[in-house]
Amino acid sequence: MSKVFLSLFFVMPLFGLDMWDSSYIFKLKKDQVATVKVVLDGGKDPLKSRDIKFRWTLYSNKHLIVLVNYDNFPTQYTLQKIYKKDTLLFYLRDDYQVRDKRSFFILRFVEYDDKEKTVTLKAAVKDPKKRLKIIFDDPNKK
Repeated sequence: MSKVFLSLFFVMPLFGLDMWDSSYIFKLKKDQVATVKVVLDGGKDPLKSRDIKFRWTLYSNKHLIVLVNYDNFPTQYTLQKIYKKDTLLFYLRDDYQVRDKRSFFILRFVEYDDKEKTVTLKAAVKDPKKRLKIIFDDPNKK
């Protein structure tokens, strides 16, 4: 069974199948704030929305410092271009009973452009039960 899962995991990207429900690629300058709006329960109640705000503040010695604020809770992460150290993950809903049905958000460090002094970050959301509405707010598109 595990061989079938692993083969699907590696073959899906080759055929362009996206495993994410929503994804967006941000290209940010230093201290430029990007926002991902998470509307709970499909947008039925406008008061049930949370914002994920993130920005990068420092790139030094191949380490990227990222500040993330989700639901008014600030956190700081250090990302590197090393497998399992290039991505941060957190859950978006409080229903943790069923492990495979959890909604989660990832932010992946794709690359740093030394010439333009910008960072490329991929934000993606997996929502197996399709209960979230995701809105990506790119500061470069304003």
